[in-house]
Amino acid sequence: MADFQSNVERLGELGISVYAASVDSVNYSLSIRESGISFPLAYGFSKRDADILGAWWESTQGFVEPAYFLVSRSGVVLASTYCSGAIGGADPMEFIGIVEKREGSR
Repeated sequence: MADFQSNVERLGELGISVYAASVDSVNYSLSIRESGISFPLAYGFSKRDADILGAWWESTQGFVEPAYFLVSRSGVVLASTYCSGAIGGADPMEFIGIVEKREGSR
């Protein structure tokens, strides 16, 4: 989330909104927000939610593996990344590059 936070201004300039969801409790999620995350952070994400998105659920420890989506204004998924651990998460600069190539730099 920190990578997205550090690029949130540039993402916003391109019309990219950032949202995050977590299995964590409301109190823990609020502590994350207080640490400097400025975009919306949902809490209480469940296996059912993960199934709807097609994200992988880690059943031993009860959490969703990271999943990232770049969705156009018209609702088309332009890019998605699903992880099976901490390695392989989306880089916000890749999302910026996709949008700039698709729509031109602003």
